[in-house]
Amino acid sequence: MPAKPLPAGWSTILDEVHARLDQAIASTNARLESLPHANPDSVATARRQEIAQWNERLTRVSAYLESAEQIVQSVDELLGR
Repeated sequence: MPAKPLPAGWSTILDEVHARLDQAIASTNARLESLPHANPDSVATARRQEIAQWNERLTRVSAYLESAEQIVQSVDELLGR
């Protein structure tokens, strides 16, 4: 089945869409090229520091939970008497 011809003016619209897409691609490529290149070593170091900070926070939360458990046990003992 042969393709139907486009209605009048559609080729102009499609040309404009094509031009805008080309512009968007060029703009995106320019922004990508202007981004600083990531240094894998600095990224790894930053991740290790972030993990260490989370580990410290987890340790503090664990200590708070243990303290809370001791307080609950003490209250239970007092209430049991």
